[in-house]
Amino acid sequence: MPLIIYLDNPLPSYSGGETIRGHITLESLTQLEVKDIRIKLSGKAKTKIKKVKHVGAPRTTYRGKAILFEKEKILAHVDGTLPPQTLEWPFEFTFPTHVQPRSGKSQWSSQTPFDAESTHSLPPTFTADVRNELWDIESVVAYRIQVDVSKTQRMLVGKSLLFHEVIPLTFIPPVPFEEKGYASASRMETLTIRSLLLLPENRGRRLDIREKITSWLSPGQLPLFKFRVRLNYSSCLHQSEPMACTLDIEPMLEDSTVTSIPPTVFLESVSLTLLTRTVARSSPSIIGSLVGDVEESKNILSKGSLRVPFTDHIDISDTCGQISLQHPDPSFSTFNICRSYKLRADIVLECAEKKVTFSVSDADVLILPDKRSIEVSDALDDGKTKGEHPYLARQVEAPIEPVPELESDGVSPPAYEYSSSVSVASCEKGDL
Repeated sequence: MPLIIYLDNPLPSYSGGETIRGHITLESLTQLEVKDIRIKLSGKAKTKIKKVKHVGAPRTTYRGKAILFEKEKILAHVDGTLPPQTLEWPFEFTFPTHVQPRSGKSQWSSQTPFDAESTHSLPPTFTADVRNELWDIESVVAYRIQVDVSKTQRMLVGKSLLFHEVIPLTFIPPVPFEEKGYASASRMETLTIRSLLLLPENRGRRLDIREKITSWLSPGQLPLFKFRVRLNYSSCLHQSEPMACTLDIEPMLEDSTVTSIPPTVFLESVSLTLLTRTVARSSPSIIGSLVGDVEESKNILSKGSLRVPFTDHIDISDTCGQISLQHPDPSFSTFNICRSYKLRADIVLECAEKKVTFSVSDADVLILPDKRSIEVSDALDDGKTKGEHPYLARQVEAPIEPVPELESDGVSPPAYEYSSSVSVASCEKGDL
């Protein structure tokens, strides 16, 4: 006697504002004692945080659950016996764009870097299992449609679950109109070179032993060349877009002893690292709320032995190749989870046989969701097609799979891959 959820106008992902239409079928071969049948569209952000201790020591698990929104409808209030038959109920929801405002004081206090505002934008579907020497963090943002068929408990007050079925939904926030990607930022530093080779008559040759000893004993008397270095980088870009990176050099001849033609600066090596920060907190309790913070690093560019001369500007992407971020999750912040990114750069320059390093460690990068390949207008506005839509519902039952649970001691749920528009009841009571 399967309980089946059909979606009439499914999409591979939602960005808010779409109408989700479908119907529920309940097929029974025997009589069923049913209290009611409910359907719910919901979004939740859940965390599981553990402090990492030495081997053999007990570890306490701290959990957090934030209800982003819940929309529930009672499809049927039976409170009695259903004869053997096949029943069907239609449903319709509008996918929200923001968290659901709640009356009264929120349990989530304002704390950096979390967004505790009661009307902030919904975060994207997300799952992460990260750890370092201090923390072990599992976090998930999940959206779903679930149907519960409950039965009346004759001797007890309340009800118990007879059937429970779920269809996971993928949510990708819309990109704000003013944030189209490719926004840029820069970091600047003044570097200094001291060398006898800065003198015009010494350029193109090497210092002898006597000159090297003199330079070592009296560095303050050596010719001086100062220049500003500016790193320009993409500070706001879509997940799949390559990062643009350029270097600009501005000679400071007024502060240098080299007042004629500035010497040539060579780009020796470039190392770019994307730092991914995942911060999660548990639900408030008597002892407070535990916050776990894990930072991971991924090298996105590493080039050495370049020796590329330049006097004013160089495009690192052209010189070293495309800089791919390898499709990271979008940046977001909600009540109990925050995902953010920074760029770290180590650039070695050489001038007059002297090497200096230009380092950047705190360059914020905002990752936007990729542009959707299917526009909302292509969805089924009235439950009808506009030609042959590639994601129309098919009357095919999905394979029976258990619903992943973050409360359990298992691993965090895997990312959901859209594969079917229907789902078949397969388990007793469960919860996200």
